[in-house]
Amino acid sequence: SLDGWRTMFIWPHLGNTIFNTLVVSTVASFAVVVLSYAVAHVVVRTNAPFRRFLDLLAFSIHGVPGIVLGISLVWFSLYLDKLLPFNIYGTIWPIAIGFTIVFLPFGTRASTAGLLQIHKELEEAGSISGASNWYVLIKITFPLLLGTFMIVWLWTFGHVFRMTGLPLMLFGSEVVAGYTVAIRIVIFSILPSWGMSNAAATLMGQNLGAKKPERAEKSVWIAGHVNMFFLSCLALIFIIFPEFLVGIFSKDPKLIAVGSQCLRYISFCYPIYAYGMVMVQAFNGAGDTTTPTVINFICFWLFELPVAYLLALILGFDARGVYLAITLAAGLFGVVGIFLFRRGTWKTREV
Repeated sequence: SLDGWRTMFIWPHLGNTIFNTLVVSTVASFAVVVLSYAVAHVVVRTNAPFRRFLDLLAFSIHGVPGIVLGISLVWFSLYLDKLLPFNIYGTIWPIAIGFTIVFLPFGTRASTAGLLQIHKELEEAGSISGASNWYVLIKITFPLLLGTFMIVWLWTFGHVFRMTGLPLMLFGSEVVAGYTVAIRIVIFSILPSWGMSNAAATLMGQNLGAKKPERAEKSVWIAGHVNMFFLSCLALIFIIFPEFLVGIFSKDPKLIAVGSQCLRYISFCYPIYAYGMVMVQAFNGAGDTTTPTVINFICFWLFELPVAYLLALILGFDARGVYLAITLAAGLFGVVGIFLFRRGTWKTREV
C-alpha cells in the first residue's frame, strides 16, 4: 500500500524535515572539505612530527562501529550542554558532526592525493615573488584543488542526504544495518580509485596546459584501464566472498545475509563505474566543473532516487530494488562519463 507515502506528503512537519536534512548535508559537506584539506596540508606540506598520526587518526574511523560513534556523540553533546549557554543535545548538530567524522576519511584521501599532484615549487614561486601564505593558498593552491574540493563536497552531500535510507527503513532495521555495513565496505574499497582519478585529472591539466590534448586523452584512458582492472578484481572478491567480509563487522545471520546481498549487487557496477570515476574527474582537470556537477545530479538524484522508489515499492523488489537502483545509477554514471569524454569537447578548453 502507498498510504504511508501519501501520509508522508501531507505530514505537517515534512518541510522542516527536508530543511533540516539540507542543512545537515550542507554543513557536513563543507566541514569535510575544510577539515580534509587541513589534514592533507599538515601531512603533505609540513614536517610536523605528529603528521603521520594525524593521517592515521583521520582514517581510523573505519574501524569504529557505528553504535560506538553514536553513543560517543550523545555523551559529547550532553557534556557540551554543561559548558555552553545553549543546548546541543536534541538538535541537528550532533548529526552533522557525526556525518563529518564518518566521511572525513574519504575527504582526506582525496585531498591528500590532489595536493600531492601539485608541486610545491608553484607555491614557493609565489612566496619568492612576495605573496603571503594566504595569498598563495587563495590564488595558486585552491584553484588547482577546486576540482578535488567539488568532488569531495558533492560526494559527501549526496551520501549524507541519502544516508537516511528512507526506502530501506520501510523494510526493517536489519536491512538498514546490513546496508550500512555494505556501504562502509564499498566506500573503503574505492578510496584508491579516487586517488587514481585525481592523478588522471592532474595529468589532464598538465597536458592540456602543454597544448598536448592527445597525450592528455591517452593518459586518462590509461588511468581508466588501471582503475577498471583494480575495481574489477575487488568486484570479483565481493561477489564470491561477501558473507566473509560482512561477517567481519557482525555475526548476526540476518544482517550478514542482507549486507552480502547489497554488496554483491553493487559490485556488478564496479568495472563501468571505474571508468566513470576517471572520466568525470578528468573534466575537473580540464577546468570544466559544470559537467561533473550535472552528471552527478542527473545520475544520483534524478535517476537513482525515482528508480529506487519504482523498483522497491511499486514493482515489489523490496530492498533489492534499492540495491539495483544504486547499481544502475553507477553504471549510468560510467556510461555518460565515457560518452561525454569521447566527444572531446574538453580539448578546446584552455588550462
